[in-house]
Amino acid sequence: MIYMAFKSWFLSKIIILFVCFAFCSNSMQDRTSIVEGNIADSLTGKPLHLANIMIKGYKKGATTDLKGYFSIEHEPTPADSIVVSFIGYKTRTIAIEDIQLAPIMLAKQENLLPEIVVFSPGNGKQSTYHEFNKFKPKDCFVRYQPADSDGKYYIPTRPKEPSIEAKYFNVDSSNDDLKFITEIRILLTKFNNQATCRLRVFSSDKYGLPEADIEITDNILRVNQTHDLVVVNLKENPILIPDNGIFVGIELLLTENNLSQIPIPDDSGHIDIFSPFLMFYESTIDSTFFIYSSGSWEKVTQMSSLTKERSRVPKYLQPAISLSVAKVKK
Repeated sequence: MIYMAFKSWFLSKIIILFVCFAFCSNSMQDRTSIVEGNIADSLTGKPLHLANIMIKGYKKGATTDLKGYFSIEHEPTPADSIVVSFIGYKTRTIAIEDIQLAPIMLAKQENLLPEIVVFSPGNGKQSTYHEFNKFKPKDCFVRYQPADSDGKYYIPTRPKEPSIEAKYFNVDSSNDDLKFITEIRILLTKFNNQATCRLRVFSSDKYGLPEADIEITDNILRVNQTHDLVVVNLKENPILIPDNGIFVGIELLLTENNLSQIPIPDDSGHIDIFSPFLMFYESTIDSTFFIYSSGSWEKVTQMSSLTKERSRVPKYLQPAISLSVAKVKK
């Protein structure tokens, strides 16, 4: 009788422990979930391929596939939201708990720029050509930190998010000349067979941050070489530079074609890298560049770590983006 009572008590404790363990295990699994959805055009309902999604306040995100689908691993809190952006469309911020099975609709961006003035080199108006932010490819490098802790292997790492890196150009506005971008040159590097990114051009808002998209027809840049100077010829459709300047940069796309798994020497693991990388160079001019990360723009001033030991002159990182600009008399 005593044995049966003990056995019953023991089994009840085992069941309680098992239930508690199962509950805790499920709670741990529930903390990490998949944030997923579909992005589409609000007028046509067609999926938006290569739209970018970020978790606001976190350095993580995704890029939509051909069906407009995305998924992100995340440990959500009730206050978390996603930021959805696509070139030429209005950016949307949506609470994660409000994401439904129906697609997230993006509306076309209104044209906030002044009327476009058409310029042709042969239209009879006097023009002069200038190059801004000229750089030498052999002097450029990737700005991200090495993957290993002791810095022996320079495999660059960065957050898994579709960030934008851009440079601001404030072309001389002291006269009434019209300024047109006729060519953009960007130095990029990659770690796979071929990589693609998106060219982004923005006007400036009153706070000196990127605002409205200036759309370019062929905005997908293809990087075919390890270090590739990508040249975008705009002579047939030059971009008028607004009086308050312009931002030019690249947008990372988190696609399978851009993904490489790089083994770390002397280590059993590997690191996932999404190419391409914008390259930088050193400049003695105190300068800034801009990064779109975690759902917002950030102004960055970064001193070069390469010159700290060999030079007393402070040097700053400049993006390897240059413009050819035509100044035309009105």
